[in-house]
Amino acid sequence: MYKYFLTLLVLFYSQHQMNAQPVVDSLKMSLKHLKHTERIDQLNQIFRQYVCSRPDSALVYHALLKTDLKKLDYARGEVETVKNYGTMKYCMGQLDSALYYFEQAAQQAREDEVADLEGVLYNNMGSMYRMKGEIDKALINYQKCRNVGLQLNDTLLILSSTNGLGDLLKKRGYLDSALNYFLAAEQMAMSNQNLRMLVPTRLNIYAIYFKSQPENLNEAEINETKKWAEELNDKISIASLLQLLGGKYYNDRAYDQAIKVMEEGLSVLEGLSELYVSINLNQGIANAYEKKGEYLKAISYNNEGIALAKKGGMSAELLHLYGNNASNYLELKNYPEAIKHANLALSFTDSTEIDEYVPEIHEYLARIYAETGEFERAYAAQREHYLTYKEFEFRKNKQQLAELQTQYETEKKEAAIASLSQQAVIQGLEIEQKNLTISIGAVFVILIGGVIFFTYRQRSFKNKQAQMELEQRFLRSQLNPHFISNALLAVQNFMLKNQADQAATYLSKFAKLMRETLENSRQEFIPIEDEVQMLTNYLDIHKMRMNNAFDFDIHLDENIDPESDTIPPMFIQPFVENAIVHGMEPEKRKGNISLHFAKEGEFITIAVKDNGGGYSSIRPENMERRSLSTTIIRERINLFNKSLKRKIQLVLVDITSENGEIMGAKVELKVPFQYV
Repeated sequence: MYKYFLTLLVLFYSQHQMNAQPVVDSLKMSLKHLKHTERIDQLNQIFRQYVCSRPDSALVYHALLKTDLKKLDYARGEVETVKNYGTMKYCMGQLDSALYYFEQAAQQAREDEVADLEGVLYNNMGSMYRMKGEIDKALINYQKCRNVGLQLNDTLLILSSTNGLGDLLKKRGYLDSALNYFLAAEQMAMSNQNLRMLVPTRLNIYAIYFKSQPENLNEAEINETKKWAEELNDKISIASLLQLLGGKYYNDRAYDQAIKVMEEGLSVLEGLSELYVSINLNQGIANAYEKKGEYLKAISYNNEGIALAKKGGMSAELLHLYGNNASNYLELKNYPEAIKHANLALSFTDSTEIDEYVPEIHEYLARIYAETGEFERAYAAQREHYLTYKEFEFRKNKQQLAELQTQYETEKKEAAIASLSQQAVIQGLEIEQKNLTISIGAVFVILIGGVIFFTYRQRSFKNKQAQMELEQRFLRSQLNPHFISNALLAVQNFMLKNQADQAATYLSKFAKLMRETLENSRQEFIPIEDEVQMLTNYLDIHKMRMNNAFDFDIHLDENIDPESDTIPPMFIQPFVENAIVHGMEPEKRKGNISLHFAKEGEFITIAVKDNGGGYSSIRPENMERRSLSTTIIRERINLFNKSLKRKIQLVLVDITSENGEIMGAKVELKVPFQYV
């Protein structure tokens, strides 16, 4: 079975700007003679040329644009700059970040009435949501793009959104309807002699043929389309067409030729920050090697695809790639790895709609358990195979039946109108009118029911969110009462000793900390620089209170952007407090506390270390208070994890020397981050 299917993504007005250095050189030459809006437009053109091919150079021009836009009120320039920045994030595989910037740009375009760019941004967001598997959101954005295109009579917007809507129908399984959209888009592109849209439109048509009508695939026509893509220097489409040819050779069992063509596709994409087609090419090559019985090579190419899919957060692709690895490890009789990869594949079934491969993965597990003698597990896996296959077939048959019924009803009405007499036609029209009235009434009732249901669900969701936020704030407020008490006692102690200056300094720092705590407690995520500032102030206060009994340092890795990367507030402070109160007490030497922030994949990892006696040395009278603090923070983590896809992780350990001596305590906290 060919386990991947050509999927094309078109980022409107941005895909075809790569590797055009002569154009860039010309733009740079004319840049020095331009001022005001013309200069910003020219800078944006250069910026757009670099966003996918040379992101470092692109950032230089982005900085110039931001500087110029501060001096000039130019709405189109601002929207274009944010749009291009979002495109750069897409090319880097950061889909959520790309969506954020596209949404910001679309909102500004709508407010400033820059309608053509607004339509482009809706199309881009439709493509992003399509990649993420969020079909309803993709549909909304493609429809918005189409509406803008119709208002402006912009053929390119209409054509692009038509392609997008066809792709969504293909995704839902309505291949015939999707093909009609693509054929209409092809006619539109040919009428306007627009090769830039004709190439991706034909790719979509070939994808439908590949899936349901392979006899209509014409190798000569594919090569003709490839020549057009080469004229446009559209490397992504060239690679996609090579992927398609490779798939055709695969189906013809010409596996060596399939591998050769798809390897050529990968070489075309070298140097480009592109993920989607690269993943499919790696997967296609892996499938060909699997058919040849070269399982280790197949696993190697699947792993290349997995690395790219992880970078882009592409759940559907990870499901297929891990599943393919499970199949290869099964053939190699490496059962532990086969089970591991099968379960990894199944872990992505909740976050993707592409689930036709799930029954096959359960079948792999059934074979593995049967061959290892675990017959109860084999039976359970075989049952899951049967149930998921039955569910998939039911849904597929339902979709096919809906299309056939629509087609049958249309043909039936046309035949009846052609054969009936005038009187019969009139009677038929009367009946249709009654049916239409009933149908309208039924639709009206369904709409009202739908509105009531979604209103109730939205209200319930908002109430739940509000409750969770209140619980979060309550838990945050539980973390500090004893600290406040200690702080006020310290101020009193300074005053009793006639140390007015120190009391004033201490009280000023304490007031600043309270203000930061109150401000941060209202936010679910805050910039890392705000968290670091609050922790620094907190540690300074304790250091004063304890007569410089310890030193501390806070280090941020260079890959962290303290202004843009955000984390949930007040998670680290309780562990810093434990390090001060419990980590310093058992030791006679001067204390040392270090905090280290690092970015690891989709998480910010924070390590808190002290040189105290470790967790095992905490005195019984302090154990209850430490337990309460830990319980509160764990409750807060559990609350956060209910609403987060990427779960917060916590590890508490003692630091030991080579001979087993306890040298201190370490807390490692992994929290998901967001971009501002």
